[in-house]
Amino acid sequence: MARIATAALAAGLAVAAGGLALADQLAYENARFGTRFALPAHMFTAIDPPPANSDGIRFLSDDGAALSIFGQFNVFNETPEQMRQRLAGYRAENAESVTYEAAGDDWLVLSGFSGTDIYYERYEFGRDAVVHGAVLVHPAADKARYQRLVASFAERLTGP
Repeated sequence: MARIATAALAAGLAVAAGGLALADQLAYENARFGTRFALPAHMFTAIDPPPANSDGIRFLSDDGAALSIFGQFNVFNETPEQMRQRLAGYRAENAESVTYEAAGDDWLVLSGFSGTDIYYERYEFGRDAVVHGAVLVHPAADKARYQRLVASFAERLTGP
């Protein structure tokens, strides 16, 4: 696990405004899939090493939250509704609750509880059979801290 300040450039992060130490937002872009996400710099303090296949990255906070941003191929050729059903089924099989779910023409959202944590995941269907994803898991006790971030996922997650 690397600290944000020392790992930002190596992980493909660009500063959205000003210098890294002064920035309010960090902009992550996945070179393989073009997945982009602007994240609040103050909320996350560390980055896990990226996977060898360059699918994405995971940011960590001091309170135990994790934000994963990634791209993937739509290998099952699913519609957003089909993917929503599959992911909700996976959550249920793992004794996790789904308290909110929705899907549109090119996106889907799932949210609920995994033990004492809250998860929120959003997927945007892009071109060339690519799905862009962002998954936030945080302690339920910190719901208020992460509510604004969750509310802006649709604007923050983009890709071709």
